[in-house]
Amino acid sequence: FRHILALERMSRTELIAVLVLGCMGYLALGSLSIVIGYFLSRVALLYDPDAAGGWQEALALLGSLDPGRWALGMVAAGVVSYGLFFVMLARYRRTY
Repeated sequence: FRHILALERMSRTELIAVLVLGCMGYLALGSLSIVIGYFLSRVALLYDPDAAGGWQEALALLGSLDPGRWALGMVAAGVVSYGLFFVMLARYRRTY
């Protein structure tokens, strides 16, 4: 996502913040997408449409794991980071 940022307008601190927020956000959304993909593959393999799951089921699955609170906390922090990344992106997006 660096190619869409106007890096020359950012200070070093802002650049690091944007990169960290973006990486954390994409990692959180990617992990949720993997869980949702797992649900969808179960639907395809078992021919059971009731086995489908979305965001709610993905978060419930993460919460049911042994480190459930930590997993949900990490995902929540990642989703907040993703939102903050888009706030920064609104300010520093490269326009042509």
